[in-house]
Amino acid sequence: MKNFFVLQIWLFTAFTGISFVQGQTAVDHYNNGISKYMAKDFSGAVAEYDKAIAIDASYAMAYNNRGLAKYKLKDYAGAEADYSQAIKLKPEYAMAYLNRGLARYNLKDYEGELADYNKAVELDNKMASAYYNRALAKESMKDSDGALADYSKAIEYDPKYSKTAYYNIASILYSRKDFAGAIKNFSLAIENNPNDARAYFNRGLANYELGAYVDAKTDFTKTTELNPQHAEAYYCRGLTKVFMEDIQGAIADYTTTLEINPKHDKAYYSRGVAKQELKDHEGAISDFSAAIAINSKYAEAYNNRGSAKYNLRDLAGAVEDYSLAIENNSAYAMAYYNRGLVRMELKLPDAACLDFKNALKFGEPAAQTQLNEHCK
Repeated sequence: MKNFFVLQIWLFTAFTGISFVQGQTAVDHYNNGISKYMAKDFSGAVAEYDKAIAIDASYAMAYNNRGLAKYKLKDYAGAEADYSQAIKLKPEYAMAYLNRGLARYNLKDYEGELADYNKAVELDNKMASAYYNRALAKESMKDSDGALADYSKAIEYDPKYSKTAYYNIASILYSRKDFAGAIKNFSLAIENNPNDARAYFNRGLANYELGAYVDAKTDFTKTTELNPQHAEAYYCRGLTKVFMEDIQGAIADYTTTLEINPKHDKAYYSRGVAKQELKDHEGAISDFSAAIAINSKYAEAYNNRGSAKYNLRDLAGAVEDYSLAIENNSAYAMAYYNRGLVRMELKLPDAACLDFKNALKFGEPAAQTQLNEHCK
């Protein structure tokens, strides 16, 4: 869930009317700089603003605009210096504070960045772009309450921020596990930007968390329509279909996920689990093995491969996999429990009882029954 900073570009063209003065004035060079900037000739723009400033060293807007051009050239220190000079010449220049804040962000001066946005808002308390950028800054500084308030102000003063601000508000609420609030704001983001695949996808995640699987499936489907290469949308739709008891549909979605991203270990794992549900134990083993080949520390994949081997009566192979699961997660209660059951079948009661004790220790209550029956 990414956020986006806004570089506020105000390029005022200065008009002087009819002039009979030979040669170009500071205003002429300033306007030339704007033309070059708009043509994306940022070096040429800097050269024109240099000339304007050489003629009129008190030209605050020329410093600000030269800062904009330097920013585009990734000369963030030079941009900051120009914005600072503009502010020195014109202390009430709110836009220069806003622009300097973004330059300071790129210079990793986050305290200075926030201070500049604060000053911009102080000078112009309806500057939506300052509220928006300050919200992003506050969010990065873990001040989510402050970020929420500023996103709301940005929307209030300029509805164009609705496209991204509602999305960012929803992301904060999602991180707080306020899934209903997240859904409301993702919906507002979609209303303002109907082709935002991210908003559909993340609303789908929030619906999934609330158990609203039909709505989640609809959102994931819309995501794939907008972005057919969105592997996670297919994967999450597969998870949703499992809860809707559409196992074959889930397998199809996991397969599509893997066609897009052959390194998606969780898709292999989840497809393996689905195949187990259909009693395709050999197919499940193949998928769990593929997941392990990608992630050799995938404890759940070892555990489930062990169970598939057990169902095929490969007891030694099952014990080996449960042991590998435990090796990768020493507190894996279910793996201890499963190994204990197999060891009991293999007539290894002492080892089995030790497994049941560990299973109970790490949170598997069913182990108590086995201890009562076999480990007195």
